[in-house]
Amino acid sequence: MTLMMGKLYAALKAVNAPETEAREAAEEAASVLNRLDNLDRGLEGVNARIDLLRTEVTGEIAKFRTEVTGEIATLRTEVTGEIAALRTEARGEVATLRTGVTGEIATLRTGVIGEIATLRAEFKGEIRRLEWMVAGLLAVALAVAARLFLHG
Repeated sequence: MTLMMGKLYAALKAVNAPETEAREAAEEAASVLNRLDNLDRGLEGVNARIDLLRTEVTGEIAKFRTEVTGEIATLRTEVTGEIAALRTEARGEVATLRTGVTGEIATLRTGVIGEIATLRAEFKGEIRRLEWMVAGLLAVALAVAARLFLHG
């Protein structure tokens, strides 16, 4: 037996619509309502999958952030130690050369400053590379999420 919407059928009959047309209109409305209910259930499933993916991606991002933060902290400690060692070395050289030629002191100071600038530039380059890696991984995660959302 075909489903139909009783109130719609009764309303159509109340305005003297022909029996066949009233019945067909009520059945068609019931069919549309049934399809809308099916779409609602399908969307609930899609929303649940999106929530799951969001949770997974958020977890992966948090994990990656923790790893990158740890690596940056390690790199910062190493660079700071190297800079401290270079400063100590430079100060010792300056103290030794201070009694000597003033021109040699200036040359050494320029060399040390250049080394520090090089280390800073390398450090900034590494941070920039890590930022690109994070952006690349985020793009991959978003592409995977989009693919899963769009292609189920």
